[in-house]
Amino acid sequence: MTDLGNILENESLGAREILLKVIVWLRTHQDYLNEGEREATLDQLRHGRNSMAGLRVLARRLEEGLRENKEASPLLDDFEKEIINSSLRIASNIYPLLQSIAPVSILTLSHSSTLIEVMWNVSDLIGEIHVLESHPGGEGVRMVKELSRDISDVACHSDREIKDLSDRCDLGIIGADTVYPDGSVLNKVLSRKLAEEMRKSEKPLYVVADRWKQTTVPYSVDLLSESDRKIFEQVPSDWVTDIITD
Repeated sequence: MTDLGNILENESLGAREILLKVIVWLRTHQDYLNEGEREATLDQLRHGRNSMAGLRVLARRLEEGLRENKEASPLLDDFEKEIINSSLRIASNIYPLLQSIAPVSILTLSHSSTLIEVMWNVSDLIGEIHVLESHPGGEGVRMVKELSRDISDVACHSDREIKDLSDRCDLGIIGADTVYPDGSVLNKVLSRKLAEEMRKSEKPLYVVADRWKQTTVPYSVDLLSESDRKIFEQVPSDWVTDIITD
């Protein structure tokens, strides 16, 4: 399962992108879901990337469905549709919040495909979006390119500008790879600093996250791989104004 392992270990992609790539891979390698290989495949999904709760949700959905003798393809199709449609529902839920202060100036970071699609769907309310470069990976540069397809005023900034931008923008919005039972979230490095600066500026910080990113397992740094500890960090629940989900 080298190909699946490579997808799970990709450090430049977010949870949503990895999950969609995993679904595509499983759709074309369904022999790995046959009885002889199934448990090893599901176990790799459960534990291959503990920073991404959605993989465990996919494993559970497959395990339950296959146990009931359902075919793998419809199970994968249904979850894929749920992932794709969730951004529209999140956009619908955040729309009234942004509408009340439009045109809104937003500060964000890293790269989140969920956040990008949500922003595209509320673009009529956005005045400007400021994106931190988000080192060490620099994913913010990619974020700016994708946001700019549908939104005119998008700018990329050095991470060193985080304090000034927190004072300048109306609010912060970030994605999340996992939402924990206590309301804290796991997201890329610099998210905690962003939350801290928005709090000092008395500005709200919102998290957009699909329901399948929620986990019942409490946060523990020991559950993260050594590589994920370098690129992810927990944002405490009391630093988050609200989590907008589908």
